[in-house]
Amino acid sequence: MTGFSTSDLALLLYQAAQDKNRWPALVSALQETANPFDDDAIYQNPVARRELLDQLLPHIRQALDMADRFESQAVSQNLLDRTLEMLPMGVALLDDRLNIIMLNQQADRTLAEHEMLANHDGHFRINNREQHKLLHHYIAQSLNEGSSHALMLSPGDPRSVSLLVCPADLVKDRDDNDPPAVTLFLSNPDSQSLIDEQTLIDLYQLSAAEADLTRDLIHGYDLRSIALRRQVSEQTVRTQLKSVFRKTETARQAELVSLVLSGLAPLRGRESVTESVADEISEATGLRYCQGAHGQRLCFAEYGDPQGVAVMFCHSVRGSRLEVPGGDSVLRDMHIRLIIAERPGYGESETLTERTMDDLAEDMRCLADHLKLSQFHLLGYSLGGFLALHCAARLGERVSRLGLVSSLAPPGGEAGKPLKGMMRLAVALADKAPGLAETVLDHMARTILKNPRRHLGSSVDRKLLAEPDHQERYLLALRESCRQGSMGFVQDLQAVARTPLPEPSSLTLPVYLWHGEQDGQVPVDQAIQLDRWLTNSELTLLPDGGHFFIYSRWPQILASFVAE
Repeated sequence: MTGFSTSDLALLLYQAAQDKNRWPALVSALQETANPFDDDAIYQNPVARRELLDQLLPHIRQALDMADRFESQAVSQNLLDRTLEMLPMGVALLDDRLNIIMLNQQADRTLAEHEMLANHDGHFRINNREQHKLLHHYIAQSLNEGSSHALMLSPGDPRSVSLLVCPADLVKDRDDNDPPAVTLFLSNPDSQSLIDEQTLIDLYQLSAAEADLTRDLIHGYDLRSIALRRQVSEQTVRTQLKSVFRKTETARQAELVSLVLSGLAPLRGRESVTESVADEISEATGLRYCQGAHGQRLCFAEYGDPQGVAVMFCHSVRGSRLEVPGGDSVLRDMHIRLIIAERPGYGESETLTERTMDDLAEDMRCLADHLKLSQFHLLGYSLGGFLALHCAARLGERVSRLGLVSSLAPPGGEAGKPLKGMMRLAVALADKAPGLAETVLDHMARTILKNPRRHLGSSVDRKLLAEPDHQERYLLALRESCRQGSMGFVQDLQAVARTPLPEPSSLTLPVYLWHGEQDGQVPVDQAIQLDRWLTNSELTLLPDGGHFFIYSRWPQILASFVAE
């Protein structure tokens, strides 16, 4: 064993259970002591490797139980956080030195977008020295006297942000040893996002058109402008307004606006992005099934142009048939027929025990036969790229070209350096203790679904998946991938650990690789080594790309992949 004893690793496990920021240290230690891909002493001695893992398994289970208990204790805090997100304003909790203790999304967005404000390494800052000093003064007064103070940043500017400093006495769970704190409320200059039409419909029994009209009136549009924007006659708008007056028991526009703004409609209702993305996907395709190589039910979906270029997409380990990084309209415009089959154990596809890489390739052949495809392009994302590479090697001329996005390379050998980080640990557990690996991965999935941005590896990916449309596409596919638990994921990882490298001679077809240089999950050197190993490949590196750049570069990837 190298520099870490079993007791050292156990201690790190319990620390990681209490503090997720300790996971990198734990993974680093496990890499040094239990790495299944390096030529170290532990690897050379299978008995020692088995003994080490046996000693660690009880600690891993206990650490996961501990993490679950901490998670359950945080439920009330999560509910409070969600409630704060519904408020039509930003909310921040600051200490006496303007260090940020908590932000809701509205406050986070305002700090990122407004030129007068900034989140400077966790420190709340006004980009005006005098106003910044005044905020310091107001916070000191609020803490000493229990008083509240208001501050407008740019008087006369319609997009000005106003701030309200209040005592934070209502925060019940703060410890006596915590630093003194104040609550800071921030107005939102982009008021158009603050009227929830569904709430208007529910409160006042308005039609969708009447709710839309009411929202436009609150945003300052006159009747003529509303008629032009909606491409209807002004008389139609006036008729709808009379109906709104009758239902809300008001008589004038000013009275209507006052009623709505003093009611519940300014509260942010449920985000509609998830529903719109889900509706778009459900309209594009329905559930479809065929038989896999062993007679099991194989679920798949089709998107885009039914007569277009056939592209089979091999989804990621947290994907499913719903993993469509861009809209269906993009595929139709490009005349692409995208086909996504869920691997056994994912989504609606029936589990296949002890499946191998040969099984996956034969399932793909069965699907192609079912769809009467003599040839097709094959595109794989993340670990799906690793699987697509092996399937292409087995399917020969059936695959006309291969595309690999943010793809894992086969571990070791000439095609790539050893796996790193959480993926290395997950592969090791799947190979040696699949039941435990499923428990670990189920736990990870739950935490990702609760807070997707917190569990992304790089700031580039966090920023990209902060976009509501990208985030909801990612989460929609992730939720479906976990429908049967994480055993499908575990079996993918077992294939990674157990499948030998294919021969380069079996991959003479054109291969296109895209990889982000800031990928925090699959190091870019894997793509570079894989490109050198392949005999007919073309590598595109994106300097500003993380692991999830496929969501923002989907049209460009497809355009270069299917181009003649």
